[in-house]
Amino acid sequence: MRGRIDQALAGMHDGDAITHDALAMRMLLRSLGFQSDIYADPAHIGPEMRSEAIDFRRHEAQSDSIVIYHCAIDSPLTSWYRALTCRRVMRYHNITPAEHFVGFNERTAAQLAQGRRMLPSLAEPTELAICDSAYNASELDAMGFRHTEVLPIVIDFASFDERPDPKRLRELAEAKGKRILFVGRIAPNKRQCDLIRLQALRRRVSRVPAQLYLVGSFGGAPRYMDHLMALRRHLGVEDIVHFTGMVSHADLLAFFKTADLFVCLSEHEGFCVPLVEAMHFGIPIIAHAAGAVPETLGDSGILVQQKTLPALAELVDVALTDEDLRERTVAKQRARLAAFEPERVKRRFLELLETFQSA
Repeated sequence: MRGRIDQALAGMHDGDAITHDALAMRMLLRSLGFQSDIYADPAHIGPEMRSEAIDFRRHEAQSDSIVIYHCAIDSPLTSWYRALTCRRVMRYHNITPAEHFVGFNERTAAQLAQGRRMLPSLAEPTELAICDSAYNASELDAMGFRHTEVLPIVIDFASFDERPDPKRLRELAEAKGKRILFVGRIAPNKRQCDLIRLQALRRRVSRVPAQLYLVGSFGGAPRYMDHLMALRRHLGVEDIVHFTGMVSHADLLAFFKTADLFVCLSEHEGFCVPLVEAMHFGIPIIAHAAGAVPETLGDSGILVQQKTLPALAELVDVALTDEDLRERTVAKQRARLAAFEPERVKRRFLELLETFQSA
């Protein structure tokens, strides 16, 4: 055995990028001969993840072991992590600024605000902070973290080769017009409201009809979901804007395989895994240049600096009809995918661990 490296998360849920990042890390650690488990707050472990996580209060720290804490919100694990006597590494996924949730979910807004306030207190006990983007690392550098490194989220591309749901494939194939896709939980920072407004404008001015599919869980901000439903109804686009809620993996594959364009107008992203997934499926991407989005896309995709809806509506039409633009965009995205190749990310993770253990 090569020792013990455990991980800790505020919660675990199927379909959550941080959860799957931790699961991929655990698989790699175990394959290398480490003892490795995942600990989480039992109040926030989804039923489908109960066999994967252990109550963090059952963790028995050993002086020669390592704990990797995935940090994305304040939770009871924060003070637990600070009090650990073993070596500590933080995996920073960014904490969404609280102002996005004010007026929609005050409890989440308070948690996010507290998370931002407590971050500097983690600088002293954290020997190494592994961030999933340079954007995230820059935040910790400014707070005095002594050693930050960048490691993209581990993405299981092999699972994308599985069979999509045939019923969903048929349903999407029969939809009128093109198919515009956005994948991400329903949350104010994701700005699904801007996508709905864009779709309403396109109905008036565009000659290229399209359906908009908003794929993602409704949990976390029910008041924002109510706002989106009312906005869709008010703008008269209920027939061309579709909320799917949380979908199965097979359903998700069907959405990706049939999409003509992926549009992201989010205002805050620490990485944005769905952008990489869209690259993998050869879907041209239009994205607002916010947070880590420009870094994730690199020199690929179509980046928009300002969200001017009339200009966006015209750009969407061009992206849906100009085959030369589509081919050039997809080719650049395919080249960018090399940075997220699982074996490359895993090698980098191993290098970081070996350097850390020898320090």
